[in-house]
Amino acid sequence: MITVLNRPTGSNPGSGGGLGTSIFLVPKSYLVSQPKRDVTSPNKIIADLAFDATNAAIEIYCTKETIEPTFSKLAGENADCGGVENSIKISHPSISADVLQFIAENGFGEEGYVFVKNERTGVIYIIGEDGFTADMSDFAGKIGKTIADSTSVEITFTAKQPLPFAIFEGGGVFGIPVAP
Repeated sequence: MITVLNRPTGSNPGSGGGLGTSIFLVPKSYLVSQPKRDVTSPNKIIADLAFDATNAAIEIYCTKETIEPTFSKLAGENADCGGVENSIKISHPSISADVLQFIAENGFGEEGYVFVKNERTGVIYIIGEDGFTADMSDFAGKIGKTIADSTSVEITFTAKQPLPFAIFEGGGVFGIPVAP
């Protein structure tokens, strides 16, 4: 059975925005078990994140209105294959020693999961899942020439997955506790 797509409720339902100023990054190595899609509702991941004893989600501040999650179809070699490229591009307003260290630690092979919350709707999206983790696929920094020009680093995290990014309904990010 195919899901019916009715017009969303509310005024201006197709408007963007509401993504706040933070995302959370969770390296794969921080977790005891990896996020898996729900069997009965494959558009959701409902289990709490199971962190090892020494780690927690890493919050990343983003300049307002620069968080941009996207997904697009990946054409397969034939009719029996293909997938979805899920990505999120952010901008951070600094090229400090911490930013350069973060890129050195995560920009060359660290795999994990990226979480973004729509503050307007309360929905949390996850990029990456068990077997199809996200990585830092691109980054670029610049120092503005004048006081009005930005000094920032743009970072893109990407995961190639079987389906578009999932809705995360577990605990462990955005202040949502993990169930005892």
